[in-house]
Amino acid sequence: MKLARGPYRPYISQNVLSQLLTERISKVDYFFASMLFLSFLVRQYLKFDELLGPSDSESDILKALDHYKRNEFFLSTSPPLGIQFLYALSNVCGGVSIKLLRRVSVSTGSLTISLIYLSLRKSKVSRIISLAISFMFSHLPLFEDEARSASLNILEMMFLSLTLFAWFSFEQAQSFTKGWLSKLIILGLSIGFLISTKTIGFITWLWIIILCLKQMWDIIGDLRFSNKEILYHGFLRFIALILMPLMIFTSSYYHHISISCNHSQVFSSFMSPYFKANLLPESLPPPDIVYYGSSVLIRHQKSLAGYLHSHNYTYRGGSQEQQVTLYDYANDADNEWIIEPENEDKASVNGTLREPIPVKNKEFIKLRHRVSGKLLRSSNAKPPVSEQDYDKEVACTGDSEYKGNADELWRIKFIRGKTGYRESLSPVIIEFQLENKGQGCTLLSHDLRLPDWGFEQQEVLCVDPPTLERTLFYVERSNLYSKPGAFLRYPREWSVIRFAKLFVEYLLKQIKYDYYVKNYKQTGDVPVERWIWFTHTTNFENMLWLSPLLCSLFFVLVVLHDLTTWNPWSPSNEVISCNKYLYKENCMKSFLGWLLHYHIFTKSKHENLYLVQYLPSYLLSLFLAAHSLNFLWCHGRFSALISASILCFMLCVCMLRL
Repeated sequence: MKLARGPYRPYISQNVLSQLLTERISKVDYFFASMLFLSFLVRQYLKFDELLGPSDSESDILKALDHYKRNEFFLSTSPPLGIQFLYALSNVCGGVSIKLLRRVSVSTGSLTISLIYLSLRKSKVSRIISLAISFMFSHLPLFEDEARSASLNILEMMFLSLTLFAWFSFEQAQSFTKGWLSKLIILGLSIGFLISTKTIGFITWLWIIILCLKQMWDIIGDLRFSNKEILYHGFLRFIALILMPLMIFTSSYYHHISISCNHSQVFSSFMSPYFKANLLPESLPPPDIVYYGSSVLIRHQKSLAGYLHSHNYTYRGGSQEQQVTLYDYANDADNEWIIEPENEDKASVNGTLREPIPVKNKEFIKLRHRVSGKLLRSSNAKPPVSEQDYDKEVACTGDSEYKGNADELWRIKFIRGKTGYRESLSPVIIEFQLENKGQGCTLLSHDLRLPDWGFEQQEVLCVDPPTLERTLFYVERSNLYSKPGAFLRYPREWSVIRFAKLFVEYLLKQIKYDYYVKNYKQTGDVPVERWIWFTHTTNFENMLWLSPLLCSLFFVLVVLHDLTTWNPWSPSNEVISCNKYLYKENCMKSFLGWLLHYHIFTKSKHENLYLVQYLPSYLLSLFLAAHSLNFLWCHGRFSALISASILCFMLCVCMLRL
């Protein structure tokens, strides 16, 4: 391949891939893709066990579909498009059943195999190698088992393979032609479907963006492109690869939030009062002002649900008083507290009740647990989990007749929110701190949970000095109204602004629900650190699993060799090998994709990860192996013989397994 000539040195032009990747998908390729589809479909149907009950992941899908059927609000650990697709399909087919969902998964897996083959052909991998690699992936037991179960992972793999096919098609298209534009749109659509099905799709999106930035770098460095053409390239990529996926992603959430309009006893508790005000049936809004004597629900602003809670169980150590925690569910009588003034004179005169008196900023108050009658207090005792010198225990003490002392007095200090009620406490709007008078510390909670004896509820403690964000509370509900109609009113908003607020809150709650509730203390089948070199039960599986890893290691050695032998002062070659260039270019892309898709799991906040989640990374490493074999196949007779021998060995093992 001859390089383009620049004023100082030769350079690789931007359209070199469109010149080299001229592989067209022929009728023979579509025939092989169809055969791969049918062979996988038939093999998996023959292995079906109709009597097998649903697994945990299948039960989660069935529950989500049931929520959709009842228009009931729920939080999931994945974006909603996959469930929406299955729900729409089940409506067309007459109802939800595990049998239907498994058949859909098998069909999706079969389509994935066909798309893998076509993607390899688009990237100029020879037909025999593409066929062999696709055939071997279809015999990977991990993929087969997942395809026979109702799974969003298989739907994700289909959209990933579609993204790969669209990317390789886009790479070889001539700029600004109808084919180029249509392939760019298909690429944007496939990314949008992927990120709306599984969260790992955002890593694929990041990978594609990095590849596009590399393309733009090459375009900017190509002297034949004018500034106007460079701007067009950047603008069209931004529309198709940034805005279009975001539109699909937000549309799926808009549909999800719109139809999930009914309250759920479990999931509604996690959401803010603003969000719950948009659910049905509408609940009675809280009063505009909180008064002394009110029975209130107090929530921690930074927690998922975070209802200030106490129950009739004591700490194992410390003061051994009644436990105070944060609880995840709203409808519990142990969440209710009565706000009392520092002096009883505020509430009555000679035993006669006064008019309701608002709770004011910087006043000292008492919080009496409504069920037990005990007062909230802080003491010098150490909290049960946190062990810092400045950490102090928070508990409930006394009884309904106990009046308390300085340790039971809390200064309420408004931090955020404004009302028109002259420093009066308003529900929802005002976020406040509670400072203990006796101990000089501030009430606080964090994500640490109590042991089993504390029912694994969130720890509440008193700290000085505290972290501001962890000290903020607000009143969600209050039962005392000064007069009829004196309730809190949310301001009118444009529907777009309202959806934006609901959308952002749902995303944040979804992330926290994933690691803090759904996957809390759960562990997967294989630790993430062992995914790459995990040893299976059979030699066949080990061969399929480790072969791409060996090719990746070989590619790393090639890159290291190039770096150590590079001489920047040597004259530039005007001709380079097409096969070597394609090998390094495609392997670098696949290696980067494999690394990104694997590395993100090492940053997970929970350990409930399964080996099947490595499949996207494995597929990209398999593409690297395919390009390595293709390089040997095209490099020369001896290299082709080595490549053919490897392929024959792998195919024979696959056939023997059948």
